[in-house]
Amino acid sequence: MEAVCDSRADVVHQISNELGVRGYVGVAEMIQAVGIDLVMILTPAATHRAIIEIAAAAEIDVFCEKPIATSLRDAEEIVARCQQASIRCFYGSSYKYLPAIRTARELIKTGTLGDAQLLSEVVVSGNGLDGYSPLPFFTLPEKRAGRAG
Repeated sequence: MEAVCDSRADVVHQISNELGVRGYVGVAEMIQAVGIDLVMILTPAATHRAIIEIAAAAEIDVFCEKPIATSLRDAEEIVARCQQASIRCFYGSSYKYLPAIRTARELIKTGTLGDAQLLSEVVVSGNGLDGYSPLPFFTLPEKRAGRAG
């Protein structure tokens, strides 16, 4: 089951209605009430350790937006807690909602910039340069009459 949690009740109400999922203002409350397999942490970095500790206590895997912590001590404690609970803790970034990405998407979608010809992205895994793997290049489909491609 999916759920959304935020400390701001108005945000919880809006997003939970928009997505058709349950909404909570407390992480522990959400975890206790909902049978979930993964906690996605997309909060300010200073809150990451506390939320990860709640998830670890409930033995729920975590995806945490980077940076994983604001101090080396917190990062080490996060790793230790996750290992003790035998949960997986992933970190990374989701750029989908960044203002620049949203603006670029809208400019491409509306055709303001003309026809996009090529998009590319590069991934470097947790194995450093040895794990470097370029994502495949692709071109956007041809523009159809009346809509951006």
